[in-house]
Amino acid sequence: MPNTIVSAAGEAMPAAKINRRLALLGGLTAAALIEAPARAADNVSVASPIMTLFREHPDAELLQLDKEMEAVHARMERANAVCVDICNRTGGNVCPESEAAEKAFGAIVDDLWKIGRRIFAIPAHTPQGMAVKLRAGDRLILEDFVDRDDFLSIAVDIRRLAGESAS
Repeated sequence: MPNTIVSAAGEAMPAAKINRRLALLGGLTAAALIEAPARAADNVSVASPIMTLFREHPDAELLQLDKEMEAVHARMERANAVCVDICNRTGGNVCPESEAAEKAFGAIVDDLWKIGRRIFAIPAHTPQGMAVKLRAGDRLILEDFVDRDDFLSIAVDIRRLAGESAS
């Protein structure tokens, strides 16, 4: 039978009407205000547990590698355009200029694959981390290869995030 006479603890207090989001925002603001004078006084970075929690993304390393891979991928596309231009100018004939361009392109592709392998070696903890892995697969055009271990790492992450055991 419901209790209609006695109000629950705190319901009769006027402060109980405060929105939870407003309270959280107030707490975060207070934490930042407490941390600011310490930084100014010591001129060093003070990493309070509260501020660290909100600064660090669980997939920060994957997101950083994604930015690196995006930059290397753009370099690869520019190098590819140079190779195509040389090929069009020389009629496809091999020359020192085309060999140098192909060598530079190959080095950039190697860098792209190194970053891709690092991405697939790190477990994703959020959907953003899994999206990084999918973008890496797209940039490396993995669907053209028989070895699909990299895509298996995405499946393992999805199962782990869903609470299933990886089988």
